[in-house]
Formats: sequence, C-alpha cells, structure tokens
Amino acid sequence: MRRGVGFGEFVLNAMLTVLVGTILVCGGLLLYHGADPMAAYFTGTPGHFTASTCEWLDDVPGADGYECRGVFTGEGLRLEDVRLDERFGHEPEPVTAVVSGPDADTAHPPGLGLLGRFGSGILMTGIGLWAMRGFLRAAQD
Repeated sequence: MRRGVGFGEFVLNAMLTVLVGTILVCGGLLLYHGADPMAAYFTGTPGHFTASTCEWLDDVPGADGYECRGVFTGEGLRLEDVRLDERFGHEPEPVTAVVSGPDADTAHPPGLGLLGRFGSGILMTGIGLWAMRGFLRAAQD
C-alpha cells in the first residue's frame, strides 16, 4: 500500500525531474551537434579548406577569433561556401580539414577532437537515463 506524499517529498521529486530532464535535453543537443563531426571523423573526405571570407566574432567568452567560410577541396570533391568549425586569431592560410560528405556545409579540423561533442552527448544521455531509471524504480516501491 502506498502512503501519501508530503510537500517536501513532492518538491524534491519535482526538482529531480527537472534536473534529469535538463541532463537529457543537453545530452540530446550534444548528440545532435556532434553527429556531423563524428561522420566526418569516421567516413569523411580529407582535403584542404581555403578561406574566402572571414568575420571577427567575440560572441563566446574565451573563443574570440575569425570565423571563416570558403572552399573545401579534396579527393575530387569541391564544396563552395563551407564554414570552418574552428576559430583563428588571424585569417588562416589554407588548412587541412575533413568534411562528412558531398552535401556538407561545415569543414572540421581533423583529429580525435571531432568525437568530443558526440562522446559528451552519449555520456550525458547515459547519465540522464540511468538517473531516470533509478527515479522510476524508487517511484514503484
């Protein structure tokens, strides 16, 4: 037989629900934004990015720099108006980059850093689901 829930327990449960929901939403956003870099890492086309237009951005504290758009060329592929997913303190010379495929609109610097967002998304989503599982188990008791 289930006993009544007091106000304090109700508030605690509501706060935990909001916390778990926030973790799941953040994990989902990281998974969404990490999908293209992950595809570029595993199945992407390597090549070179040459900037055609660069704009100085200081919208993110500690990440000021030039955000550039330009041309990506590699393995017979040429993409116009591609954004480079990296900021520079100076306008860049041609740099090594990788794209996820022929319909990509973002070029990424090569390396394991491409897996960071997706890996963080998996971790956060896993933690959120684990917490939700425990929360639902406690509610059944």
